[in-house]
Amino acid sequence: MSVPLRRWGSALLALALVAAACSSDGESSPATEAPTTTASGEVSTETTTPPATSEAPPIDVDDRAFYILPPGNYGGLPTNDDSLDQLALYDGLTPLRGNVTDTDIEELYLAQDFEPIGETTVEDTGRPGTTITYDEFGVAHI
Repeated sequence: MSVPLRRWGSALLALALVAAACSSDGESSPATEAPTTTASGEVSTETTTPPATSEAPPIDVDDRAFYILPPGNYGGLPTNDDSLDQLALYDGLTPLRGNVTDTDIEELYLAQDFEPIGETTVEDTGRPGTTITYDEFGVAHI
C-alpha cells in the first residue's frame, strides 16, 4: 500500500473514531448545558432537566415465584397424564408473546410455594416420618 493511501486510510479511521465517540447512540442525557442569552446580553450556561414523564414507577409486589415444568419432564415415552399435563400452560402463553401480564402469570404458571397443587397421592417410603406426596401435576413433595 502506498504512503498516500495509508494516510487517507488513517485519516478516515480517525474521523470514524471521532464520530463514534461524539455520537449519543440514541441516548439522552439526564441534564444538558444550554447556553442562553439573558435580556441584559449576558451569556449563561444553565442546567436544564428533561420534563418528567407521566408514567408511574413500578409497584413493588410481595416476593413470589412461579414455575412450569417442561413437557416430557416425567420421563419421555410412552407418555402418561403427568408428562403432558402442563402443555396447556405453555399454550396459554404462546399467543400473548410480549404482552404477558401479572394476571397471566398467576393463571398460567404454577405457584412455587412448596404446597401440593390440587389432588394428591401419597407414597409411603418405608422410612418413619418420610412420605412422598405427588400433586395433580405429578410434582413430588417430600
